[in-house]
Amino acid sequence: MPRTAPENFPDALARGAMLGSKRSVLLLTRTATLPPVTRDALVSNKQLIQTLRYFGGTGAVSTSVRDACEAAVR
Repeated sequence: MPRTAPENFPDALARGAMLGSKRSVLLLTRTATLPPVTRDALVSNKQLIQTLRYFGGTGAVSTSVRDACEAAVR
């Protein structure tokens, strides 16, 4: 379940069509903080999530946000 930062929404637009064709979803996050709504979506769907992918480097999705995403699906 990929995530990208809304501050760089063109990345999300470019990836959205590709993800839709794979019957996957895209969740948005802030660069430095994981919004509660995104965390809740991860927690609620963790049994369905097989893979997390991050679009952009740590400048787009920080290491701490990536760690929080990983923790939410454990």
